[in-house]
Amino acid sequence: MPLETLDKNLAMIPKTGLVIVHCGAGARASIAYTALISKGYKNIKFLNDSFEEIANENGIILV
Repeated sequence: MPLETLDKNLAMIPKTGLVIVHCGAGARASIAYTALISKGYKNIKFLNDSFEEIANENGIILV
């Protein structure tokens, strides 16, 4: 979801389980990470690689 919609869509993001943040340059992902931590989220990870690389490494088929 776009960073500018994060606050109004927090109910869609589960507080339990893994939350992955990603953006092309990393700046928006960093802002999202900080915002989610401040809202009580604990298990947040940055996706530094492309989705395709992660999928290939983990046997996931992207559609």
